[in-house]
Amino acid sequence: MNDWEHFIESTPWFADAGAKVHVSEPWEGLELQSSVASVFPTLAHLLAQSQVTPVAVDDVAYQLVAWDTSDEQRMGWLCLMPKADIPNDIHANHTELLNSFGGIIERFNEPDDTWLLNHNDALTGREALHDAGFINDYAWAFSDAGVDLPIRLIDYYSLAREANGNTTLCHRKTGHILLFAPDHAFNFVVLHDKKSFKSMLHSVAAWNAENRVVLRSQSVDQTSNEITAIPELFKKLELKGAIITLDALWNQKGIAAQIAEGGGDYVLAIKDNHPTLQKAMSEHFDQVHEKGCIETGVRYHHTSDAKHCRRENRYYYQAAIPESLKELTDSWKGAQSIGQIHNDPSGIRCPGQP
Repeated sequence: MNDWEHFIESTPWFADAGAKVHVSEPWEGLELQSSVASVFPTLAHLLAQSQVTPVAVDDVAYQLVAWDTSDEQRMGWLCLMPKADIPNDIHANHTELLNSFGGIIERFNEPDDTWLLNHNDALTGREALHDAGFINDYAWAFSDAGVDLPIRLIDYYSLAREANGNTTLCHRKTGHILLFAPDHAFNFVVLHDKKSFKSMLHSVAAWNAENRVVLRSQSVDQTSNEITAIPELFKKLELKGAIITLDALWNQKGIAAQIAEGGGDYVLAIKDNHPTLQKAMSEHFDQVHEKGCIETGVRYHHTSDAKHCRRENRYYYQAAIPESLKELTDSWKGAQSIGQIHNDPSGIRCPGQP
């Protein structure tokens, strides 16, 4: 299987069945100009190790760069051609980069611990046309916290955006990077300038998914963290009858108890933050998949869509808490059931299910 076949298998929505596709012979190594490589050494090294396949889809040219990962998986990026539509008011280093490398518009087999995950365009000239003006939509959060916007929005432009609004911004003159996350915190980020960070607003918010509005927010004390801010946020909310979902960071027994005592229900993601419970739940669902959902009385649901240029195939399983797990779940006040979600194009289907 060549790299284009790997790519289109992972991202089938990119090219329609009737699209005119031409794949040329690949070559080894995408070399950046020396002046660019000195500024972006890690990127330059990665691209130099890649195999580059020229591709044209409906007469639009791209470069597909790919390489083998340490666990012998093939992964890569579909990139725009260099020197295409470079804005004239972006940082000088970005301008030089775009003369050698057009930026990323799609990926395949992306690891879970990368900045690129869930982004649409990244580093492209067309993404750089967007400035930071959208942050005005969140001016209420700064007002609630009693602080002013700490930047001039026109001074920053977008390097990459997630579908949920999380945006990586770059200062046009200094090149300083700003991460704006209205939805949740960024993972896998190393903070270099903690002094500047203290002037930024750090808050948590309650988001109503059905109506797509923020209900209330709570600023995070600079001497504390988000975990201590969540209980204060919940005190501002009517929890009775609500279903609360939380990122894994906030999956704390005290928070679960506060929701249950307020008359609400919760959905918590059990990951590496609770390894014993995670292992026990995984083993239980391994048995479910072996025996079948119908036979074990487990509820099953499958969804598939291609929103935001991403194919999402999700398989959901829900079961009453079995006796074998109650010793681990009794300390979670209000816990009623356990579930498992698979996000995989091939998926795991229960025997007997369509």
